[in-house]
Amino acid sequence: MCTVSIVLTINGLILTSSRDEQKARPTLAPQYHLWGSRRLWYPKDMQSGGTWLAFEEETGRIACLLNGAFDAHVRASSYRKSRGHILLESFDYGDSTALLNCLDLDGIEPFTLLLVDSLVSTLWELRWDGLYKHFKELDLNEPKIWSSATLYSVTESMERERWFREWLLTNPAERIFEFHQGSYGSDPKVDIRMVRSGGLQTVSISQIRIKGAEAELSYQELP
Repeated sequence: MCTVSIVLTINGLILTSSRDEQKARPTLAPQYHLWGSRRLWYPKDMQSGGTWLAFEEETGRIACLLNGAFDAHVRASSYRKSRGHILLESFDYGDSTALLNCLDLDGIEPFTLLLVDSLVSTLWELRWDGLYKHFKELDLNEPKIWSSATLYSVTESMERERWFREWLLTNPAERIFEFHQGSYGSDPKVDIRMVRSGGLQTVSISQIRIKGAEAELSYQELP
């Protein structure tokens, strides 16, 4: 939800998502749910009913959401629906063009949505800044990391990306889960495994590994 990485290895694609949230917020560990006629694997936020990560085995599609678009925004008093529901609704559209043209985001808080089609190796990034959609295709062959714009400044996000790239220089990408478990800076408030006052911290790590036609799904709650 708040730190997401994507790497390609000789065995396939690995998407890893760290959730930075209030540790008291109730969450249901990932399992398969029916979304309309679709069978999706995802963890469930019990407060909103949505999620930050979902996978559809039949199509190989992955959707992953981070809060915020480009920078921190002033929150409105209320929104039409949660961003976690928007992620689930993204599976209702057959392709990226339909999603861009038809997904109604009026009254939705800013977010960044990553859409991966593992069967054809495409990666799309949709950023909603509260007024406009910013949509582009990214190169899956280049390792990538995103940090939530609501929690990390541009400078902090760049520092976190530096840690990511330095880690990959000395560690195999297959062990990227370990990167998400680690600490790399002197300030725990911006570290990859983040801890802040008031109970805000990295509470869990979810990972989806795609190996050919097979998927390996994992989830770890952090103490």
